[in-house]
Formats: sequence, C-alpha cells, structure tokens
Amino acid sequence: MPPISYIEFKLIASRRTPASVRRGSQGFSLVELLAVVVISGLLAVAGVAMFRRHIIASRGSEATAFMEGIRAAQHMYMSENHSYLNASLANGGSMWYPQQTPVKQRTAWANPAHPDFVQWQQLGLPLNKAVMFSYLLNAGGPGVTMPNLSAFRSPPVFPVPQLDWYVVQARGDTDGDGVFALYATTSFTGEIYVENDGD
Repeated sequence: MPPISYIEFKLIASRRTPASVRRGSQGFSLVELLAVVVISGLLAVAGVAMFRRHIIASRGSEATAFMEGIRAAQHMYMSENHSYLNASLANGGSMWYPQQTPVKQRTAWANPAHPDFVQWQQLGLPLNKAVMFSYLLNAGGPGVTMPNLSAFRSPPVFPVPQLDWYVVQARGDTDGDGVFALYATTSFTGEIYVENDGD
C-alpha cells in the first residue's frame, strides 16, 4: 500500500468522526441566537432607563450648590449687617426667583423684571449663568414665624426661632413632567431636605 499524504489522512479521519461530534461544531442554533438577542435587548433597555434617571437626578446638584452659595452669602451678609437678608418679599414672601414657575428649560439668573430682583442683588451672589431651579430666601429675627414648607409631603418641623434665621427653598421641574423636585435648608442645621429628587 503506497504511503498517503497528510491531506488524504485528514479526509479519511474526518469521514470516520461520529455524526454527533460533527454536529456540535456547526455553531449556534436559531433558538440560542434569539435568546442572546432578547437578553441583550432587555439589558440595553434597562441600562438606558437607569442612565436617564441618573442624568435627571444629577440636575439636582444645581440646587444644592446654589443653596450652599446662598448659605455662604447669608453668613457674609450677617457679619456686615447683623441680620440675615430677606430676599423674597413679593407676594408675602412666596414669589419664586428668577421665575415663579420653573420649567424644564434653563433661564437667566438675573431677572430685572422680578419684584425681588434688587433684594437678590444685595445678597451679592457671584452667579452669572442660566438656572433650572427657582429659589425662595426668607429670613427674620427671633419671634418671627418661619415660612411653612407646605409643598413638601412631609415638611420638616423647625423649632421656634430664638435667634435670627433664614430658610432657603428651591424647586424645579427637571424632567418636564409637572412634578417639582423640592429642596430646603435653614440656618439652624447644615442639612438639605429633599423631596422628589429626579422628578
């Protein structure tokens, strides 16, 4: 018998391989491919939804940063004037600045048409950009009633003020659904109260 070449040997060997072994090396079945596609699609949808929610919630960082800026400006104002500035006077102290009803789009911080514009300018905030939230800044002395945070479902309870005080509130509609994200802080604590963050 003459010697066989390497290629002929491989051909003979492949014919002797059982059919079950050869079938396993043909690739994925249609059912397996469809399962992978469906699982990948579900993961992509969940990932996009989580990413969108994270982006919307991160917009609240504007409110917390502004509130810290207002807090610092109030302490500087107190050191020079021996009282906190009550910047929200219009409509009984309940007219939000820079716009009464915030919307999803940003608006300029400086709003000369607003009745409280001069008061906010006295605070000396170094702000020169568009904002998504609107703010209230109420202040008073001992015995003056603090504003009611009635917009909160569970409003924080404050003690009867024995010293000068201020309350800063922020609200914004970060995703345009008509539900306001609410933030509040006071001179009593460094805490920031948050409700509907990401709405």
